[in-house]
Amino acid sequence: MSGARSAERKIYKGGPMSLNAVQWDYFLRELSLGNCCLIIGPEIKCLLDSKGELTTVLKEFSIHLKGKMNENEILNGDEDDFHFRANQFRSLRYTNNPNRFDDDINEFVKHRLNSVPDLYKLLAKLPFKTICNLVPDFFLETALYNTGRFFEKEHYDFKVQTERTVSLENETQFIYNIYGTYKHPESIAVTHKEHLEQVRNIVSDVPKIPNAVINRFTGTGKTFLFIGFDFNAWHHRLIMESLKIKKPEIAYFPESGHYQVAVVAKDFYAGNYGMTFLPIDTDAFIKEIVDKYEDLFGKADRNLNIFIDYSDQEEKQYLALIRNMKIACNGRNFTYFSKNDGFGGSVFNIDDIFAMTDVYIPLLSVDFLSEESNNNRVKQAVGNTKIKTILINAKFVALERLLNNFTKMPSILPSLKTPLSTYSESDNKVYDQISNKINSILI
Repeated sequence: MSGARSAERKIYKGGPMSLNAVQWDYFLRELSLGNCCLIIGPEIKCLLDSKGELTTVLKEFSIHLKGKMNENEILNGDEDDFHFRANQFRSLRYTNNPNRFDDDINEFVKHRLNSVPDLYKLLAKLPFKTICNLVPDFFLETALYNTGRFFEKEHYDFKVQTERTVSLENETQFIYNIYGTYKHPESIAVTHKEHLEQVRNIVSDVPKIPNAVINRFTGTGKTFLFIGFDFNAWHHRLIMESLKIKKPEIAYFPESGHYQVAVVAKDFYAGNYGMTFLPIDTDAFIKEIVDKYEDLFGKADRNLNIFIDYSDQEEKQYLALIRNMKIACNGRNFTYFSKNDGFGGSVFNIDDIFAMTDVYIPLLSVDFLSEESNNNRVKQAVGNTKIKTILINAKFVALERLLNNFTKMPSILPSLKTPLSTYSESDNKVYDQISNKINSILI
């Protein structure tokens, strides 16, 4: 097994255009705790155009449509304006059947969105627990999928009047495409008129953004990172209000230099959302976050040593959990070990074991907690800042008494009130759910 990472606390020095030491320390800690939300704006430049320069997805789509038009069909207009060009193209080609434009969306996706840009590969290395995407792409979804991590996704469809039913676990990584997704072309606003209708429906709750989604952005103690915005655009304010984002403790926006934010806009976002505008390139700032985060907490794709602790009476549950975790977490660099892996008897030295443990998962039961040494291991693991502890409620036990000893609350699966013993070891569904939750926690 690989050696444990040093638990020594590190403080980073900020560059002249970046964050100072205190800001870096706080931001990285909040990111590691899952308290940081990422908001991706439509002006994010991530694709290479024909000249080898970075451009936005919507501008590239506009150019794609222009390339399919005859010279005499092209009207003068802003080359960056996808809605203008899409309206022009659709009115020329599909006057009687505008839904056929979905085929052009699928064609664009197939030819231009077939590989993940480097920026999104970097973002996938960071544990943003909640992500709102104002671009209809699915780059981050693909990047996360390629890492083997479990996440959930939803999208808003302004053309549907009925609210979507969404149920989310607090620990699950979540992506919300508020402007629809290319995977469902019918959810995309094509023209300026449709985009106006889209924003109006979001603001008017027709359909309503599900409460489970809103709850991810509200509450105190949140930290926000905004990238890819032209904050001079009026509709961004309405979207932030619709997400019910309260003034967070920290909100950062790296100004890439491509968009000059007006003073009045800066005053609005600083006053209402506590936003700090950083004069640094977006890609450079994300790279800096990744480097500093991995230096402090390790790489997202690093090998994790997972110690699963249990009593003999819970061996069937242990075997069922291991079997399903290896399936659900396939592609992750996880090494599993337990008390039977050469640590039994007199050689069982908990300090040595915890020195190489990244994740501690005890299966809690009356039998397990009846031994003082087991109790001590759980308390020691929860109090160790280097170790991520996930408690499994294996068999009915008064967990409240144990939890009263903890200064921080670890994750509890399946739940505090529902022990694993209420399910059969052959019930793959519940074990699969638990395995996916563990996968999502370990980001």
